[in-house]
This record gives sequence, C-alpha cells and structure tokens, in this order.
Amino acid sequence: MTNTFFLPSSRWYEYGDWLKNLDQETLTSYFGLVTKNLVIDSLIDKMILSKEHHYLLIAAKDGQWVGITHIAINNKDVEFGLIVTPNHRQRGIASLMLDECINWARNRNFDFLFMHCVNQNIAIKQLCEKYQLIPKNMMGDAEVKFKLPPPNIQTFIKEALFRQMKFYHLITN
Repeated sequence: MTNTFFLPSSRWYEYGDWLKNLDQETLTSYFGLVTKNLVIDSLIDKMILSKEHHYLLIAAKDGQWVGITHIAINNKDVEFGLIVTPNHRQRGIASLMLDECINWARNRNFDFLFMHCVNQNIAIKQLCEKYQLIPKNMMGDAEVKFKLPPPNIQTFIKEALFRQMKFYHLITN
C-alpha cells in the first residue's frame, strides 16, 4: 500500500538526496532542463530560507519514497511540482498525491493552482487533464492555471480521512 506524509523541513535535505539519485531523464522531465547536484542543493537551500512557502508531500511504498509533490506558495496561489519514480508510474501514485494536494490547497483557501508541464512529460499532461486542469501551450511547454473552488464540508472530511489513514498506517507498521 502507498501512503503519503508531509516531510518536516528538518528533513528536506533528504528530498535533495532523493532527487540526486534519480536518472537524468526523470529529472529533465521534472525540472524542464538538465539538472546537476549543485542546482538541487541550491533549490533546497532556498526552500529552507523560506520554509513557510514550501511543503513536500511524500508518497512511500514499503518504506521507500516513490513520489513527491513540492508545494510552493505565492500569496493566495499555490504551485505543484509532482514526480514519481519511473518504476512506480501507472499505479495511481500521482493521482493519489494530486488529489490530496488539491484538497489540501482548497482547505487553506488558495485561489489558483499552477502547474508547469514540460513538453516531453506526457504523463503529467494526462494527469492534469484527468483532473480537468487543462494545460495551456506556452512555446512548447504548457502551464495549468486552475481556479480552486472554495472548501466545503466534503473537503474537510476528506482531509480528516487522509489523516486517519496516515495514523492507521503509522500504528500498524
């Protein structure tokens, strides 16, 4: 079973280490360009300097990280960067993370969700379309700008259920 959890900022360097262990093709489809370890280290350092603007949702299976969503906050808008390891794709992990993150953003009253879709990353474009997040073409790449609906009783219950599942997973493992 795949479970998710928000990574505390004290452990964000583990995110950097995880990224550095991914193959270059996966990193390029995530960042949109060839990415070296120094760039990843710089990204983590910048995140740590503005902790209140960043969250990391980790998807784990059998204790191994299999996906991450980086949530970046800019005033009343939120941007998601989502990545799943190549050998764990097509198993619903990206959908699980995106669903939880959209719900999380709605419950915190964010206005818009942004996602940058690198041209060669067909999977992320398909995921966006599945959630009716229609990418707009921007000189080859695409960007999603989606007006988030306000929260309601269902979104709050859903978040409570996510928490219950995490607690259950914690005590049963």
